[in-house]
Amino acid sequence: MKCVAIIVGLIAVVLTVSGFARESLIFAAGGFWALLLVLIPPSLTKQQNWFSIWSFVILTVGIGMTARGIFISFDLPNHDEIDRLYLLGHAVDFFVKPLVILLLGLGMMTAGYLSVSARRVKPKEGEWDQKKVVGMGVIVLIISGGCALLYVFLTGGFSSNSISAKRTPIPGLDLSGQNFKSYGILRHLSSLAIFAHLIVLTLAFKTRNRIHFALAFALFLVACVQPFYASVRTAVAANFIFSAAVIYFCGGRVSRRWLVFSFAGIAVMVAVMTALRPGIADQNVLESIVLNRNQIELPKTAHIINAVPETLDFQYGKTLTRWLAAPIPREVWPDKPVIHPGPIIGNRIYGQRVAGVPPGLIAELWWNFGWFGIFPGAFVFGGMLRWLENRFGLTGNPSPAEVVIFIAGPMLIGFEAVGSSIGSGVFKSVLGVVVIAVLLRFVSRK
Repeated sequence: MKCVAIIVGLIAVVLTVSGFARESLIFAAGGFWALLLVLIPPSLTKQQNWFSIWSFVILTVGIGMTARGIFISFDLPNHDEIDRLYLLGHAVDFFVKPLVILLLGLGMMTAGYLSVSARRVKPKEGEWDQKKVVGMGVIVLIISGGCALLYVFLTGGFSSNSISAKRTPIPGLDLSGQNFKSYGILRHLSSLAIFAHLIVLTLAFKTRNRIHFALAFALFLVACVQPFYASVRTAVAANFIFSAAVIYFCGGRVSRRWLVFSFAGIAVMVAVMTALRPGIADQNVLESIVLNRNQIELPKTAHIINAVPETLDFQYGKTLTRWLAAPIPREVWPDKPVIHPGPIIGNRIYGQRVAGVPPGLIAELWWNFGWFGIFPGAFVFGGMLRWLENRFGLTGNPSPAEVVIFIAGPMLIGFEAVGSSIGSGVFKSVLGVVVIAVLLRFVSRK
């Protein structure tokens, strides 16, 4: 990893120098400097865990900053598309100050991560009852399958011209919440299948039982129904990553072969969902991964920073604390505000009427606290990631319970919180730990 960091650093220097002759290279140069910052922690250790919390921080920075920066700098696939998605008619100097802020924030996050020493905490656990695992898997299969089908029915159903498309428009852009329906309960219940899948698949690698593998496969398919139907490519890719992580930690000799199949599955599913999504069917797999407004990125960060406080008021922690209300059903609280900040960003900055645009870690910290969010805020967040790695991360020969708790909970928090929003990352991680703990309680002998 040290050699990779050196190469990335050299490319960053070359692009920065070349940027004096071609201003648009600022996006690619900034992307490589950002990648270099997050490559520092793994460069300082000999053992590499490809499914650590920090690995997914590197992944979101690599996609959103580095790969997207290259696409923007070289107008790929064309300038009109790049301007529509990212530049919004602004000149290069509009993005210079936000790039400095963004790199400072990522640097502080990396420093916070390195400031906490690595000390693994070994949890206690009990044995699993195989019959209980199978029973739990079948029950979850029925519940999740039924909720996925009900979600499909309530949001318009499958049609020949709209098989995989966005399904949660904001009617009239009522961001106070009364007319906003995302059917959160159904989405969460349908996602139970992926948690059961992790437990059953982990057991299957231990027992090598074909019935266990078949049940794990059925649960995986059910878990993909709702996000595939709603064209949530990130969620489908995450399901494949969860399975790949189980294979990595539990697969033994078959792990390399099945890991290749897992990541090939991600590419195929992303390509299929892209081809079915209206308006972007001509994108290839690489473009469908890079050419969107997900992940942490310079243009989105610049638009948000420059919109505060004129277009976007300082939030002072509201986008973070609002997630405390996420478990409350909208049927119980009809006026519940929209929890995720994405719809606000999507509407006020990009003029979107469907779904939203996640702010990303640095932009959200600035939106809430300004400079105070960039320095102590990003530093504390980095330290929290290392603490979670110490508490839940996997080293040596992890037990089945350790594997599923880590994968279901904190494994993707870096990807979600850095690339999407802090509240979303924390909420999904806590929810994952709670759900998997309940299921493990059900299948344990004691």
